[in-house]
Amino acid sequence: MGIEIETPITIVGVGGLGAKVAAQARTKLNTRCLLISNDKNDLNYPDCENMFIDVKGLLNPSSNSIRGAVLGVSNEIMVRLDGSTVILICNLAGNGGTGIAPLVAKMAKQAGKNVISFVVMPFKFETNKLFSAGVSLKRMQESSNCLVIIDNDALLFNNPDLNVEDCYRITNSALLDVLGSLTNGISLGEEINVLCTSKDSLNDAESALKDSFKMLYSEVDPDNVRKAMLYVIGGDRVPIGVLDSLVNNVQKILGKNGTEVGLSLSSSSSNGVRVLLMASVLEQTKFNDYDPLNIIPSDSVLDWDEIECDMKIETSLPRID
Repeated sequence: MGIEIETPITIVGVGGLGAKVAAQARTKLNTRCLLISNDKNDLNYPDCENMFIDVKGLLNPSSNSIRGAVLGVSNEIMVRLDGSTVILICNLAGNGGTGIAPLVAKMAKQAGKNVISFVVMPFKFETNKLFSAGVSLKRMQESSNCLVIIDNDALLFNNPDLNVEDCYRITNSALLDVLGSLTNGISLGEEINVLCTSKDSLNDAESALKDSFKMLYSEVDPDNVRKAMLYVIGGDRVPIGVLDSLVNNVQKILGKNGTEVGLSLSSSSSNGVRVLLMASVLEQTKFNDYDPLNIIPSDSVLDWDEIECDMKIETSLPRID
């Protein structure tokens, strides 16, 4: 069953990537945009509300330190989370994303908002970031009605010729394409959705679909897919017979368990064609392994409901001679 998006909407961009995508998506969705970051350089976008998280002079703040600063301004954040639906965009490869996004999602959920989160996961070679990303992803899942995940590592693994900047560009474009499609009545699957994308292919939609399937197989067991949506970017130039073939092929591969397959077309400014595959899956994904303690149920973890953070407590003690 798809999730219904209620208006009015507030789109929230966290950190550098989140702010960039949210600011661009604002015009597509014609909605309010709130940018939140501990780096002022992330907040230089016109027509967007800004909220700077002041970490009090820390040059390289940890996720915990950033969370402590977020809690200090939580009332102001709650006031700014206006509307019925909050669309949250973040990158869990950085301390800003892991520090801010889980708290904002939790605040929005507690305020009774419909929370839709788009998260980008780190490259596998960023080993020092995987644990924090895995824990934050689990918290985001608990606070989101719908969670959309796109994995930089799977994209790079299946396209080793890409450099890091190319990966970022393709990832950002995929997020924008899906966000833009929401205005066309396209629904998102509830809970966990994995977003797979391809590079631009010169009017070869079938090759682009193969790229997206490679990415899907890198992340989840296809037997766990319950709903699939194809977004064909540049699909207005693709023959109807080819589009029919794409849907039939996806149905044959994923349709063993009655998987529902949908199709959305959009134009493209480039000459190529890209195919995005959005798969709604059961809970188990490769990201569960990022947190080795994930096998322990949340209700069996001491103080799981309270997110770990560093709080600065300023006291004034009398001098004792």
